[in-house]
Amino acid sequence: MTSTLPSASPTPQIISSPITYTVQAGDTLYSLSKRYGTTVQAIMQANGMMTYFLRAGDLIWIPASGAPPPGPIVHIVQPGETLYSIARQYNTTVWAIMAANRLTSHTIWAYRALFVPTVMQPGAVIHIVMPGETLYTIALRHGTSVSLIMLANRLTTYDIYVYQRLIIPPEGWTGGMPWPGGPLWPGRIYVVQPGDTLYGIARRFGITVAAIQSANGLTGSTIIAGTTLRIP
Repeated sequence: MTSTLPSASPTPQIISSPITYTVQAGDTLYSLSKRYGTTVQAIMQANGMMTYFLRAGDLIWIPASGAPPPGPIVHIVQPGETLYSIARQYNTTVWAIMAANRLTSHTIWAYRALFVPTVMQPGAVIHIVMPGETLYTIALRHGTSVSLIMLANRLTTYDIYVYQRLIIPPEGWTGGMPWPGGPLWPGRIYVVQPGDTLYGIARRFGITVAAIQSANGLTGSTIIAGTTLRIP
């Protein structure tokens, strides 16, 4: 009689610095985290992801094995947690978390992803635009310049919108790539506002309608307020 030993788990590929990875058919956040010795939450955080969905052909960042990734904190809600307990954990406020995630009530459910705003990470700060703020006031608050914020976020105008997520470049960064602590996000996230069109969004970010459609798998020009778009 012969017996079959259970196959050993493949040895993770240890990487010392962030890499870009093109998603393949069948990939999941879990399988990628095991392959590269990181965690699902770390990959989500490095890419500003709010869902577990991956699409074949997408370009994502894989953070260095065992290292905290650059980008905003992405917190996966655990059973029994509340906005108050999460806010205390990250030394922020319930209101700031609600604003960053466009929540209209204190109700949250287990295993959903939440952005935790304005938390210092290696290399960058993510700032959530609040009502009345301008690029000038944000630059003053963080001790940087309007031009560097525009460069870090690839802005072509001074226009910003409430709840927009802005990358605040680290001290000493002058526009080179990559900056200390990690690369810029490979893309940006934009929440569609009432009255937006693909043409208007494309003009705001200095790209083409076709580029937005390709990045989001869109075949038409119809978009719905509240929808999240990836800006390439």
